[in-house]
Amino acid sequence: MPTSRRAVVTGASGDIGTELAAGLATDGWTLVLLNRSQAKSAPLLERIRRESPQAQVSLVVGDLADHDSITTAAGTINEGGPVDLLIHNAGVLLGERRYSPQHIEMHAQVNVLAPYLLTRMLTPSLNGSTVVGVSSGGIFRAGELKVDQLADPAEVKKFTTYSRSKLAAAALLHAFAGMGGATTFRSADPGAVKTQMSAGEGAPTWIRAISRVAFSSPETAAGRILTAAELPASVPNGAYVNPKGKVVDLPASATDPAVQADLLAWCAQATGVPAGS
Repeated sequence: MPTSRRAVVTGASGDIGTELAAGLATDGWTLVLLNRSQAKSAPLLERIRRESPQAQVSLVVGDLADHDSITTAAGTINEGGPVDLLIHNAGVLLGERRYSPQHIEMHAQVNVLAPYLLTRMLTPSLNGSTVVGVSSGGIFRAGELKVDQLADPAEVKKFTTYSRSKLAAAALLHAFAGMGGATTFRSADPGAVKTQMSAGEGAPTWIRAISRVAFSSPETAAGRILTAAELPASVPNGAYVNPKGKVVDLPASATDPAVQADLLAWCAQATGVPAGS
């Protein structure tokens, strides 16, 4: 990757996000970390100072569950100048139904609307940039993308609701890519990763049981995501990159123009921010 450029990473206070930030700092990037907690960010900031003392890193505190907080955070980031790389790493995998302050089911809020709103609010700083969404292989078991079920699903099931939100997130970035422009959009699947999420309340029992011994490390996952970000311009815009670094087709409903139009319209309505063109 090029050096002396500016990268924004969301959800960088632990697991994959921490390794993404540390790796980018080592490679000479100027870093902006968009995290929910200053206190939980302190260990990462100390690690970067220790491992990459020349790195320029700043912390923007923002809650991706709240639209007003995202808008404020984006304004702060825009003040710092161009953003060359934006990684939508933050995500939630919950075991029960929860809602955002705007009364959006939390998987849809954090995993779909937050990337939409942050990307749109950072548009003035994104020009010839790369935007990467951290995805999941679960999207291939999520079934058909039903936009009208995102905000308030009939039922919330462990991992299923998460996978459906990740399918919507991949469709969103593919839709953004289809609008044209100089920005490159990609979805990157890091594979099964040993994280707090995979061991948490929202993961099925069998995943929690094997995650500690069978899943990849956050460092390995971060490397896969950065590899996806580095793929050449010849790779189609909006591509989905699997853990082996190969571009594979998204499920059909995620690339359906009518579904994408509905998704963009819902995102615009839910956030009050137009999708653009």
